[in-house]
Amino acid sequence: MCRSICTAVGIPVSVYKPSECAHQKSPVILVYFHGGGNTQGTRETHESICKIIARLEKLFFNLVILMLAG
Repeated sequence: MCRSICTAVGIPVSVYKPSECAHQKSPVILVYFHGGGNTQGTRETHESICKIIARLEKLFFNLVILMLAG
């Protein structure tokens, strides 16, 4: 399951939750910060690997897209 949210300051976050978590009472959460500024990949280019990691490792995977192009 994937859920997209936007933080209070406008940073988009995608949360990938597997159907089964390894630690039900206190699940493991992995946060990946992508800072490519949409010039080196996007949410769509990273979505497949995020889902795979969440499913295989049975953890929550959060993809944070930072658009900080200089």
